[in-house]
Amino acid sequence: MQSLNFALQLFKDSGVPFKLSGEEQTERELKVTRLVVTKDHVVQGHIQTYLNVLVNVEKKKQKGYSSVVILFEGYEHEARRMYNVPELKAWIQKLVKNKPYLFYFIAHMNDHYVHDMALCSVMPSASFVPTSLLAYTGKSPELELNGADVTPVIQKLAKSAFMYAKKLKHTPEELMDQCITFLDHVKYEEHLKEHKRFLQEI
Repeated sequence: MQSLNFALQLFKDSGVPFKLSGEEQTERELKVTRLVVTKDHVVQGHIQTYLNVLVNVEKKKQKGYSSVVILFEGYEHEARRMYNVPELKAWIQKLVKNKPYLFYFIAHMNDHYVHDMALCSVMPSASFVPTSLLAYTGKSPELELNGADVTPVIQKLAKSAFMYAKKLKHTPEELMDQCITFLDHVKYEEHLKEHKRFLQEI
């Protein structure tokens, strides 16, 4: 319900009229663009090659929606989540900084893919770590993310993708579907509940 409320607020703030309807949406088959990022490029923070590919995807207009998969070469056996690998997190942050509406293009691959990629944009917040633990946390990404309110980042990414889709003249129904799909993939409502529970415990 919170996802729907946030999506409806985006519609209201953006001046897009929308009414809930029972009409079925036809699915489109889209050609997926695979960006295979080398480990060297991740470590070096090199994104220009991949930005060039995204520029070509942008030329597809609406057909570019949910059509990009980013794969990281050399991390196939990495046990940590994407947002817990410092160089991956930094690389994705750099890409998002250059393409704030990146998640308009990102295709859903598995249960964690979009979620983990989105959480790479969450910056550590020392204020969420108890003072007594600061000396022990160092730069532990696990402790830095736990308890941090990631929902503002999710909302910012959702809004950027929404505004980009609006500019491409997607119908209100398509905009709603895209917004709810993204919020569902990034577990928006779960994070809202988790943060509320965290605040009650401190």
